Amino acid sequence: MKIRNSAIFFSLIIALAIGVIIGKMNATPWLTFSSTIDPLEGIAVLGTIFVAIYVSSILETQMDSDKVQRDLALRRANDLDDGIHELATFVTSPGQNISDINFRLKKIFLLSQSVNKLLKLIKHVKNGFPEDFEGLHKDLKNLMTNTPIDQVQANDSPVTIKDGKISYTRERLREIEIKIDKIKDCIFELQIHIART
Repeated sequence: MKIRNSAIFFSLIIALAIGVIIGKMNATPWLTFSSTIDPLEGIAVLGTIFVAIYVSSILETQMDSDKVQRDLALRRANDLDDGIHELATFVTSPGQNISDINFRLKKIFLLSQSVNKLLKLIKHVKNGFPEDFEGLHKDLKNLMTNTPIDQVQANDSPVTIKDGKISYTRERLREIEIKIDKIKDCIFELQIHIART
């Protein structure tokens, strides 16, 4: 709105300046203006003014719509980033419930789908959601929830579940942290991409 108001203000100043210049020129004896207006020229001027106003309002509406969609996509990407940070903090806490981890993984997946849909709505976005995000998410889910069926080998397993509580070996935690860092990088690239559009 500030841009629109300032544009109107500057247009009025320019129109006033043109009027003053024409008024000063009219006072000179060697420059004469006709006091009659040709009807076709009047219609042409009015038509030009109408088209200019119509086109500017359509373009402004489209730009506002794109800005709203871009802001929504960026907000969702920030929510996705917050979800990844929350998951990273949650995983490092010992004795977490497997259903809570699955819930957080599902939340991250749904947020990524939401961002992807919003990016598809924005017409001038060339690249949508990063292609490697989905693969990274699947890898992370496997690292966090893939447990052996036979719990006899639980001592050798990087992921163990006992009484609904999940625990990871240090090696597995490092692998999970690396995947989370890669996902954070992917989200950061996405945020930059959205902000530049």
